Amino acid sequence: MTMEVRYIVFTPEETRSAVTAFVQKQGQIVTTNDVVAMEVVGPNEAPTAVVRLQPSLATEPIKLGAQYIVAALLLYCIDRRIPIPKQAEKKVELSVNGLTLMLTSDRSQGSPALASNQVTYGDLANRATHRLGTIQDELARAIARADYAESLVAQADERARRAEVARSRSTSQLVAVALVPGIRGWIGRRLVKFKRAALNDCV
Repeated sequence: MTMEVRYIVFTPEETRSAVTAFVQKQGQIVTTNDVVAMEVVGPNEAPTAVVRLQPSLATEPIKLGAQYIVAALLLYCIDRRIPIPKQAEKKVELSVNGLTLMLTSDRSQGSPALASNQVTYGDLANRATHRLGTIQDELARAIARADYAESLVAQADERARRAEVARSRSTSQLVAVALVPGIRGWIGRRLVKFKRAALNDCV
């Protein structure tokens, strides 16, 4: 059987960026500044990423096993459009130059699925991506609700302003009619008295 083996080597800076972004997407930190230090410890064939946070956030470091590191590196590749084989067994090893992601394409087990131009890598990466998408959707809905509430307040203020203008105009017209002699003046005076009485009852 034909076998293709591909190696992607990540520098310490790239590894830190990938792991930090992964931890942030999982909601364990808010910003990258929350991370004080990050190191990868052996054994070489099963490395562990140790993420140390600000003392105010946590006293114990976050530890990510090999499968979490693989998920972090794959998401890093997706964000930077680094091509990944559709069918590959994924394994990470600690090497001299940094972390090495080894992709072997002679097995279908664990192969990524391609859907809607997005590559997903197992339940772990799916959960991280889904959680991030849910947070973004909730934020968008909250912003939409706030905008709608502001529009309702603006409409209410405009209606109140128009009502006040109409009330002032109506009062001035009634007063003007009340000053006219004869039957029109008598009707105007009666209307003014009626309106004042109605306003007093409301108060």
